[in-house]
Amino acid sequence: MVMLFGLPAASWYYLQSGYDYRKEALDDLAPKFSFSDSDVSLWFGAKEISRELIGKTTCISFSENAVFDSTYVDQYKNSYSFQFMKDDALKIRGVAVGDYYLVDTSGAIRYIYTDERSDLTKLIEHTAIILPRQKQKDINLKKVSNGN
Repeated sequence: MVMLFGLPAASWYYLQSGYDYRKEALDDLAPKFSFSDSDVSLWFGAKEISRELIGKTTCISFSENAVFDSTYVDQYKNSYSFQFMKDDALKIRGVAVGDYYLVDTSGAIRYIYTDERSDLTKLIEHTAIILPRQKQKDINLKKVSNGN
């Protein structure tokens, strides 16, 4: 009886809680601002670098927390679409102040984080959620002719 009812119920509960967690996280990650908006721009010194954000999941850091920065970068450095930007001259105009900004591949700011431990944990989780997966190659089957 346990195998017939207990295991499927436990599996359903486990999968449902993961689905609910991801759905809630995606609600938190709804785009806040976009660098294509005219009132929001990203400046590095005197050069606007908004175009460099397109196609990459970017974390922009204004924090002095070098230990977290290096750990965070080490975790995602092998992702094909991840980049980390940090500089004192980097300025975001028209957006709320924060220590870390998570920007998606379309250039939209998804979330703004502080240096609090709970926010840093959220940053790691949210990055894993919005990083696009690398497309796998499809298997191509050869067509076999009937010899006619």
